[in-house]
Amino acid sequence: MTATYTLQLLGGFNLLCDGAPVSGLTSRKAQALLIYLACTRQPYSREKLADMLWDATSTEQSLSNLRTVMSRLRPHLGDWIQAVRDTVTLADAAPLAVDVVKWEAALAEHGRPVDATQAARLDEALQHYRGDFLAGFHVPDAAGFVDWALVEKERLHYLALQAHRELAAFYEAQDMLEAGLRTAQRLLTLEPLDEAAHAQLMRLLARSGQRAAALAHYDSCCNLFAAELDAPPTAALTAPMRRSATSTFAPAEPTPASAPTAAPRYQLPQPLTPLWGAPTNWPPSSTGFKPHPSGW
Repeated sequence: MTATYTLQLLGGFNLLCDGAPVSGLTSRKAQALLIYLACTRQPYSREKLADMLWDATSTEQSLSNLRTVMSRLRPHLGDWIQAVRDTVTLADAAPLAVDVVKWEAALAEHGRPVDATQAARLDEALQHYRGDFLAGFHVPDAAGFVDWALVEKERLHYLALQAHRELAAFYEAQDMLEAGLRTAQRLLTLEPLDEAAHAQLMRLLARSGQRAAALAHYDSCCNLFAAELDAPPTAALTAPMRRSATSTFAPAEPTPASAPTAAPRYQLPQPLTPLWGAPTNWPPSSTGFKPHPSGW
């Protein structure tokens, strides 16, 4: 029976084989090569990969280092890393599921939530965003890889924020207060200085009868903004604070069930141009990713 591998990149780096961590693959350069090939699923010349992973050595030495790294991957991954003539790629048949690819595929299945069923599916997809792309993962002397990883981190973070904002707004409009609170709290975990999210959380707390908690949250916001921004909250927060104190929150108008469905907002990204390129369209399209049929 063929083993199934899972590459977890949201919140850090973790490679699993049938659910158990793969041991022995300790080289950061080898891990970085696997990450890059698994996320982009494109062939690259040896020179480009070598320059991406070793920016402080000569091309000849970098190519030698690349050969060494690929030999270190082989005991763990077999023939997944394929070197054909002058190019290196990840085999299409590699039994490797990548959480980033699967997460984006799930996100792309949903446009703007228009009913509770669709919102629940989007909520489930967002729960798999365990943290920022490659959080805490560092590769020395690999400027090309670091630049690519930073662009990916910011892009995925943006998609997660936008999805959480729309989902929280849907829950609030439908008066689904418990789900709205949960989503707003997740949003603030991703973006602690988002005033609109803080204001939304206060509204949801007040409307669910937790006015004291809403006012306490305002106090914590004042402390947070003073510490982080050296500034008081703006009217975006003081207005819901006053309404919380006077209990003047009215139920939100529900979103009509027959509202027309907007074009999907969560599109899979176009692959970046090799190494240091930037996305040609934002949000990008779905070309270049091949989700594996296995689970998360």
